[in-house]
Amino acid sequence: MAQIMLIIMSAILMLAMFAYGRARKTDFDMLDMFFLMVMLYFGVYSFIDAMVNEVVGKSALVVMDTFILIFTALFATRLLYLKLPLRVRNVLQFNYLINQWADVDHKVVGFFAASVVAFSVYIYFDFGILATYSGVELELLGISAPSWVGPVKSLMSGIGFAVYVFIVASLLKGKIKLLSIFNVVMFVMTAILALEGRRATLELLLVAFVMWSCSRRRNVYSIKYVPYVVSLFILIILASNIYQTYRQDLFSIEARIENREITGVIPALANIDATIDNLKDRSAMWNFNYMIMSEQVDNISKIFYGDLGWQAFLNSIPTLLWRSKEVVDIDEMIATFYGFEMIDYPTNNFACLLADYGILMIVAIPIIYFVVLFLVAYCHFRFPSKPLFLLVSTFSLQYLIKVENSYGDIFVLLRNVILLIVLFIIVRWISHSSRIVARANYYDRAS
Repeated sequence: MAQIMLIIMSAILMLAMFAYGRARKTDFDMLDMFFLMVMLYFGVYSFIDAMVNEVVGKSALVVMDTFILIFTALFATRLLYLKLPLRVRNVLQFNYLINQWADVDHKVVGFFAASVVAFSVYIYFDFGILATYSGVELELLGISAPSWVGPVKSLMSGIGFAVYVFIVASLLKGKIKLLSIFNVVMFVMTAILALEGRRATLELLLVAFVMWSCSRRRNVYSIKYVPYVVSLFILIILASNIYQTYRQDLFSIEARIENREITGVIPALANIDATIDNLKDRSAMWNFNYMIMSEQVDNISKIFYGDLGWQAFLNSIPTLLWRSKEVVDIDEMIATFYGFEMIDYPTNNFACLLADYGILMIVAIPIIYFVVLFLVAYCHFRFPSKPLFLLVSTFSLQYLIKVENSYGDIFVLLRNVILLIVLFIIVRWISHSSRIVARANYYDRAS
């Protein structure tokens, strides 16, 4: 019965995703992108999980409650968002943002891209670190790196995503030619960002797809576009086959330890078993949420009362500022507290806030995403400098689309935005001081 309920609830979410997109047409904003990604992850991925795995020993009622709580949190987020002034919501519209992203100076885009590539090459050849490696994996490989590498890696990931978005927007608005050096740059950025996994690749494709539909003023939520969706789905499966095969033979921890050889591209392309095995082995997000919900149904007071959020905040503080910092894994905290098996769970804000505040997560979710959207609007009105606003907007968009993110990523986002604002103020101060000195020298010479 639980398996049937999972299929029903995931099907409802998929239908809601289609209906929501059709209703919004081409008036997408950043919050809409977040809603679509949540519906995709908890709808499509849950449906796939129900097809490839058996749901054994689970309660159909708790499965339903898990998804109802997600719906409720989304509805509450929408209500709070509508309280924002219209001029603020207009700033968050994709049609407005695409025009702004497309106007970024190409020299600035080139500088950002060169910085990301240089950093990625440096940490790989000096420390053997790929973007996909986490702290635990670095320990298994025996890799030691300076404490600044982690925060800078996070910052460079955001800048790489910004470069990708800027180039896509410029292509859509005809600001750069279809065949130009920037297409090579976009391919390189995509390759670097896609090292994070299949979901990262899917997120990049969907962002480009939504930007295309908005800029072309086409409502793609129509039956006539089904062949395109099917073609995109096939491409995603083929890309997943290649990635999962190469992940086992090149990028995985075991492969690095055992020095495995690279599998050919053609066999990897047809290796559907690699994708299916990965879907079977990896715990789905809905399952993590269900496990926490099931524990709280038995004991409603079994929550952290904010301790998870506090630890996530402490984890986000750079070691440069706090030498004695001890990072505590959020997954381990939850597993220990509830008596779960110690594995890498698909962490997401819905699950972590449920563990932290119980049913009050329907209040906490809207507040967190309200803060993210407020950051974008604040930087637009307070700091009219285009590079700062556009970086903050892409950083925030990257946070919104990564539904399976770390609980502490909100603090990492705030840290990166504060760093950008500080750098912007310093640059403006230096520029202003230089103009004052130049003016003083001019008057001296004139006198």
